[in-house]
Amino acid sequence: MTGALLALALAAAVEVPAGASAGEALARARPGDVVRLAAGTFREALDPPPGVSIAGAGPERTVLVPPEGMQGVRAAGRLSLTGLSVRAGPARCALAVVGGAVDLRDVVLSGGSCGAFVEDGSLRGEEVELRGGEYGILVRRGEASLSGGSATGGSAGAAVLRGRLALSRVLLFGPSREAGLSVAGARRGSTGCWWPRPARRVSPSPTAAAWRGATSPWAARWSGAASPAPACRS
Repeated sequence: MTGALLALALAAAVEVPAGASAGEALARARPGDVVRLAAGTFREALDPPPGVSIAGAGPERTVLVPPEGMQGVRAAGRLSLTGLSVRAGPARCALAVVGGAVDLRDVVLSGGSCGAFVEDGSLRGEEVELRGGEYGILVRRGEASLSGGSATGGSAGAAVLRGRLALSRVLLFGPSREAGLSVAGARRGSTGCWWPRPARRVSPSPTAAAWRGATSPWAARWSGAASPAPACRS
């Protein structure tokens, strides 16, 4: 039996009822296991081992609320999240990707700072809602691709410092301070995305400069004014 078939044969579904600890279940999980969270609120932060999947009963039914001052989920290896919501507190992100490859489907991520933060590695999302006090999604390095869903932020719906962000059929809501989409020293690909307002180019702000440091000029920034229109095309 090959290694891949052996891992598949040994994979298990770990059921976590409401009131139990998802973190304890993840500590016992092995690569390939699916940790299934029942409907309910889990008040803890998660640092899953590489190679596991976490599945909820739906984003309105399974909710993860980390303690104040902590990120919701920290991903350093391969991880799959489906059917749940993560709600992080002030100055924190619901999901922090620091390495590996993360797949999201039917997930709502909200945080006082950002919905999702990609420090390194890759993130791929389908039908995902990202909400942040500052950014819906912030890509510092690595890669992220979103298909369907939305990204909402107080400064920008989506922001890219260095790395790559690909968007397809994604609604970007903002801005109150920066832009619907902010890009600095990075690559952006987009198909069928919309800002709630038509876009116009604006000059960089001190807030933007603080995020990118003193050396790399912004490749492009957009800000909005008034009616729904397609604003991102390949």
